[in-house]
Amino acid sequence: MKRSPLGRRGYLAKSCIVREGGRRALSWREFTEGVTSLPGRWIYRGGLEHWTHETSLERACNAWKVPLRSARTVECRLVREFQRHPEVREYLLDADDYLGWLALMQHHGAPTRLLDWSYSPFVAAYFAFEALLSDRSKPANSVHAIVWALDVEWLARRIRHRLSPHDWRVYVRKDSPSFKKLFIDRRPALRLVGTAIPRMLNQRLSLQQGVFLCPGDVTRTWSENLSALAGARQRPRLRSFLMGRDAMEDAFRALKSMNVTARSLFPGVDGYAKSVAHRMRELWKTPVLGT
Repeated sequence: MKRSPLGRRGYLAKSCIVREGGRRALSWREFTEGVTSLPGRWIYRGGLEHWTHETSLERACNAWKVPLRSARTVECRLVREFQRHPEVREYLLDADDYLGWLALMQHHGAPTRLLDWSYSPFVAAYFAFEALLSDRSKPANSVHAIVWALDVEWLARRIRHRLSPHDWRVYVRKDSPSFKKLFIDRRPALRLVGTAIPRMLNQRLSLQQGVFLCPGDVTRTWSENLSALAGARQRPRLRSFLMGRDAMEDAFRALKSMNVTARSLFPGVDGYAKSVAHRMRELWKTPVLGT
């Protein structure tokens, strides 16, 4: 019997994710060589090794002790409440543009079913090292940055296998009415994970080459949706790249040369201030002229 890809509380077990380099942490060079040699098309997500693939809606339900079986009802009420606020009227979104509203809510920190991924492994690496830099765990070397990679060609094949021909045609339209029909209104809910990109991209989503991975059944965890899509005989085509603090200086230096910085990903003074903080070691090492 094959081991379930799901671990405790319905999250993906580490054993079902192929880790590049085995159990050891990779150097920045090994990471770049690894992601550039992946065959086909992949999307990426950066974070810390102990993080789970969990949507903000899941986290909010857990934090407020709301049963996940009620997540669909809670989500509808959250969207309706968000739409009522006068400050969102400037975005000129249609009331029926459900994906657009979810993307706007995600952008501003409200709980949603959307999980942020990127088409760029280096944007994902930025977020992984940003999380590592902010982490206060002791000892410092006990926590690692990680970049997850998901094969989107595998994902598309599994979705096509899962859906009827009619529903597949609806899915590939990639517009808000199709999203609402398959992901929001469908009864019973489809247990799968699919890509979603709103028609109107906000600035950050565009700069970060972002894409959302969305579960069809929010009464189950995101990982349970992905596992159901994979089926009993397969495991999700997921890989991971683990890196420690030793790689951080090389990473931020290389990312700066690619123009993947807080300043480029988060336009404005806040992004610029964070990018200066990321150069702290570089500025410390640089001799000051005239001294």
